[in-house]
Amino acid sequence: MVTAVRDVYGEDTAGTSHVSDAQILRFLNVAQRELCSTAPILLTSATASTVASQEAYSIPGDYSKIYSVFLYTSGGTQQKLWPMRMQDRDPTQSTGTPTNYYVWGINVSGSNSFQLSLNPIPSASGSSDLRIFYKQIPADM
Repeated sequence: MVTAVRDVYGEDTAGTSHVSDAQILRFLNVAQRELCSTAPILLTSATASTVASQEAYSIPGDYSKIYSVFLYTSGGTQQKLWPMRMQDRDPTQSTGTPTNYYVWGINVSGSNSFQLSLNPIPSASGSSDLRIFYKQIPADM
């Protein structure tokens, strides 16, 4: 990709250029992130298993935006979970079947990440019963 950029501008090598390969790569990475943030591309899904009395679940590290979350019941039906703001959750609410979710940032061992929390907190465990549809952050070139 760097060579293609240099070809467009009539440059042969980084040695004769005013722009380094690293600068070109940074520019290309910024451009691809901007493109991916506005276009419906890099859409994917992930599954998780709910655990009784567990509120929070990890979101994949390449998460950019959640589009929808579904909970699959033991009977095979799916239930759409609705987004909510973290400050609207009731921490005194007992466990039950989740109807809502919210995303919250956490810091684990100096690394920032996100988690998806369910409300109410599940009263039963499941097996691959939580499906998250989301947009990915593109990998750096």
